[in-house]
Amino acid sequence: MTVPAGTVQTVNMVGVRESLLDELSIIAPAIGVTYHALGSGKKPGNRKHEFLTDTIRAANTNNAVLEGSDPTINASTQPSRLYNYTQIQEESYAVSSTSGAVKTAGRSTERDLQRRKKMEGLMKDINWSFINGVLALGDDVTIPYKMRGILNWIITNLNMPSDATLNADGTVTGGTVRPLTAGLIKLTMQNMYTTGSTDKNKTMKGLCNAIQQAAFDNVASAGGSKTRFIDGSKVDDYVDVYVTAFGKVVTELDTAMPVDVFAILNMSYWKKATLEAIGETKLATTSGLNEKYHITVNHTLEAKNEASSGRIVGLDQNVDYQ
Repeated sequence: MTVPAGTVQTVNMVGVRESLLDELSIIAPAIGVTYHALGSGKKPGNRKHEFLTDTIRAANTNNAVLEGSDPTINASTQPSRLYNYTQIQEESYAVSSTSGAVKTAGRSTERDLQRRKKMEGLMKDINWSFINGVLALGDDVTIPYKMRGILNWIITNLNMPSDATLNADGTVTGGTVRPLTAGLIKLTMQNMYTTGSTDKNKTMKGLCNAIQQAAFDNVASAGGSKTRFIDGSKVDDYVDVYVTAFGKVVTELDTAMPVDVFAILNMSYWKKATLEAIGETKLATTSGLNEKYHITVNHTLEAKNEASSGRIVGLDQNVDYQ
């Protein structure tokens, strides 16, 4: 077919309005999963936030005495005094005065959009620090204070490759990788039970990255099919609850988790302690043509008893989907 001469077409029209959808599509993983799962602890009174932890002695297998005898006074022990530093975290942005005057698509104002994105970006940083942070004594001159995150606190129930090295700051380096197995999970849960963290009725949070979630699915499939029929038209092909003799593990994905770690947490012993709540301050303008904003928070992690939880490290990152 041919177009008749003189036909007006959109390609050469003047004044055709743009077609721009008044929506903004932003994609991002769930933000702040672990941070939001933490309960709130006491408000710190100092940058160095301290807390006490203690244990009960082992059983005396020869506790038998003579009738009428005087007691032997056994030595008493004192609680351990632990600490973490509060960490100041920030985000900032600036918008021109003109950006608030023009018509925009997908947001009410440019400032609203930037504020939302900056807040969510900051939450990613916060969540990462509460999981992976390495303790640092700052001087607020050249070195900022940094908190120790959950993973680097867990030492008692740490399952790592035999050739790996546990460093003084709680990090683990080196070691031959191995796949996540039912044996590793059960052994860690057994150790946690022995230290008094859990029992068969207690539910633990299994925290991991997507890679180890896939490995966790494979663990549950060993020895049989993991497929569960939900109803006549749906199939559940993943596992989020694993039951052992020492308690249940319910997994939760967090993109801030290292890809080679599977953590089993008793959430009752981990709290967030906030010295200065998250807030936004409008900064003084250096020009009449822009507005600057500063978002800050000052907080830390309370590790009430690291022996309550477990950490499996040095895991294979290559998962064979079965």
